[in-house]
Amino acid sequence: MKLNQREKDSWKQALLETGHFNSDNSSKQKGQKPPIVQEKLIECPFCLKYLPKAGVLNHAENCAPDQQHKTLLHFAKYILPDMELQGDDQYQQKSQQKLRCPFCNKTSAESLLVHIHYFHPENETLDIIAKQPHISLPSYTLRALLKQTLEGIRVFQASGFIHRDIKCNNILLHSPPGSGRVYVKISDFGFAKKESLTKEENSVAGKLTQIKCIKRPLEIKDNILWNLLSYMLEFNPDKRITVVEALQHPYFTSPDAIADISKEQKKLALQAEVSQLEGDLNITEFDKDPSFVVSESVIKDYILGETHSIQ
Repeated sequence: MKLNQREKDSWKQALLETGHFNSDNSSKQKGQKPPIVQEKLIECPFCLKYLPKAGVLNHAENCAPDQQHKTLLHFAKYILPDMELQGDDQYQQKSQQKLRCPFCNKTSAESLLVHIHYFHPENETLDIIAKQPHISLPSYTLRALLKQTLEGIRVFQASGFIHRDIKCNNILLHSPPGSGRVYVKISDFGFAKKESLTKEENSVAGKLTQIKCIKRPLEIKDNILWNLLSYMLEFNPDKRITVVEALQHPYFTSPDAIADISKEQKKLALQAEVSQLEGDLNITEFDKDPSFVVSESVIKDYILGETHSIQ
């Protein structure tokens, strides 16, 4: 999510005036009393209305035009009171102040990032798995994570766009409270652009062909998985498989792959079918397909287990 300069300036002024930040540039000379400032109305950057500072973040959250802004503002209400504006225009945690977790509204002895890592792994990115020295996730979980990711890319490309920055840190792991499952969400569309088949657009790919091949990592034992990855990572665009072809690869469609489904995946898929019959309009075909299901408990147990093994 990117803000233009006008939005940045508007929010910076709004946050200062609401008292969520203290600026080191403000008057703090010894013996000098802070000036009495009459409360100002603050402009909402979305609807451009002027509002009292009390409740301005609540208004902005409701007024935000998309979910990314709404989520950012929702979490900001918990985090901002414990931060201050530094002289370099960077916001940092107040000294001797513990940040409050935006997910559970609790403070913790460890840093906020460590707290989220331990207790809210569902709000991590795929990096939290990819950076582990040993990825011991069950094969059915790895397959479901990859399948969700490819399906997201397929939908995006079907709309006529190319992401151009797919990496683990741009793949969010989201678990709606009480759902028991983890959804892959592709983020950061800053490099996305309209699909074009011109030679000029493919010039970057031409430079990549100077690398002859990618060596198979020793950690990948599954021959079928490596076959899929090697085709997906082919530098020659004429030989590289499409995302639709990738989803039809034996890694997903072979009898062994179809049979590699856990009881928890089947249970969560069945729960989705029941919820849909009871009138839940948010259930999709993927919620009912166990091969797409990633269990929240599996991800949590894995991350906590790997973290404890490193300590």
